[in-house]
Amino acid sequence: MKERRKEIVELVRTVTEKKGYSVEEILEAEDLQDGILDSLELVQLVISLEEHFSISIDDEYLDLSGFNNIDSITKLIDNIMSDL
Repeated sequence: MKERRKEIVELVRTVTEKKGYSVEEILEAEDLQDGILDSLELVQLVISLEEHFSISIDDEYLDLSGFNNIDSITKLIDNIMSDL
């Protein structure tokens, strides 16, 4: 589980690389969509998550609350992976 969380942090860092956020800033963010991820980066993150974890994030999971912070993204991915 912790490994998956680390992988998600790295994916967020990759998507937001030009902004230069640290791991700590990403982990501490209560809402990644409040300054860290813009709408285009959110789409890029969804695609990166799908490719990295070999999953498909269906429309039902695209509620933005699932992408608030690292914990919510990890929970979302865990739920999808458990349904496989």
